[in-house]
Amino acid sequence: CLNTSELDWRISAGGAYNVNQVVSVGKGDFSGRAVGRDIFCTCNSLGLPVSSLYGYRSDKDGNYLDVTGEGVVSEADKTILGNAIPKYTAYIGTVLKWKGLMLDVRLDGAAGFQIANINNLVKDGKTDTSGKIALSSRYVEDGDFLRLGVVAVSWSIPNKIKWLSDVTLNLCAKNLLTVSKYSGWNPDVNSFGINALSSGLDYGSYPAQKSV
Repeated sequence: CLNTSELDWRISAGGAYNVNQVVSVGKGDFSGRAVGRDIFCTCNSLGLPVSSLYGYRSDKDGNYLDVTGEGVVSEADKTILGNAIPKYTAYIGTVLKWKGLMLDVRLDGAAGFQIANINNLVKDGKTDTSGKIALSSRYVEDGDFLRLGVVAVSWSIPNKIKWLSDVTLNLCAKNLLTVSKYSGWNPDVNSFGINALSSGLDYGSYPAQKSV
């Protein structure tokens, strides 16, 4: 914080670190939530993080790998492919006031998590030996992102009109820029709302709304 007779500059920041572990499960927890045509992509398993992404490992061509070494790909080859809940979330913001001008900027982001791109999975229609579409590592992507969440500028125009107390011009823009390697619309995706069995699933989502 810097404060003088003409200048007021404040910086704020915050963050969180999340580590979680399943200690008890019920019937159906391991299968996770079904999306589309009974595509199960997540599981809750003892000792693992909530809503772990679950499916087959695949090669660069999308072919499922025989993880168990039995010579055939089966349900037994499914394994944990990622964690859908961010380990790190943070933001930093600054407000600068100088005479009648004000600038407000905020950045936010998250890291240490993966996203299941169900949109691409369903589009490709890759099936396992049972004929079902199943999640594979080909459709699991890093979700880390940094977003320019808010940029706001205001100007309090000098006013000498007695009956007019204040004249201020404001311009505010939200979600102008997101830096991420994720190929989908929005790395901060939550297609099925708040549900421990469906975090990190991108299926029919919309882009983050930009506004000015």
